[in-house]
Amino acid sequence: MKLQVRTDKVHKVRNEGFVPGVLYGKKIDSTPIQADGAELRKMFHDNGKSKVFEVELGSKKHKVYIKDLQRFPLQPTQIMHFDLQRVTSKDTIHAKIPVITHGKEAVEKRKLLVSLAMPEVPCEYSIGHEITEIELDVTEMNIDEAIYVKDITVPKGVKITADPEEMILVIREGKMKEEVVEEEVEGKDIVVRVLLGCNGRFSSSSWFISILSSPLLPPPP
Repeated sequence: MKLQVRTDKVHKVRNEGFVPGVLYGKKIDSTPIQADGAELRKMFHDNGKSKVFEVELGSKKHKVYIKDLQRFPLQPTQIMHFDLQRVTSKDTIHAKIPVITHGKEAVEKRKLLVSLAMPEVPCEYSIGHEITEIELDVTEMNIDEAIYVKDITVPKGVKITADPEEMILVIREGKMKEEVVEEEVEGKDIVVRVLLGCNGRFSSSSWFISILSSPLLPPPP
């Protein structure tokens, strides 16, 4: 991926289809940069925030990985800013590796929920031993069964730095429970019934709110 030294303000950079960023690391001064938006999105798709790849800045080439990446809150597919950290063959990389679960649909068919306690696992490794994700199969897991850091097997050259006793995920009962909350809005009483998922946590597939008008509210016009 080709980079350019950034000299314009970020607003102008973005209007021209580039994404502002910064390049830093050992034996290099922190440098404001910019990259083509489409190229950067492809590079992130291929490497995530853990794999090392090569970039070109002027006449020099650098081995880097994406240390940080920020997105626009209302446009999550668009990258707002990125950090590249330059590395050498002797460096140890510290990164958080995302957890990918397989078999979630089979668990949900049994009216259970997969509760992910640690969506990313902190790891360290040297160049050439990068991993982009940690895959876990939950197909045969039952209620209250859990996977801990100590249960994960990672490739040679990769070390998990989290506490071995920390929980990665657990299977919970998917039964809904109802919680009734009374509130006052502009002097009028209303009742809000909230259906909560496992452990009182909301999820897009397991909750809704219904507001019931009380006798104190005037009829609709």
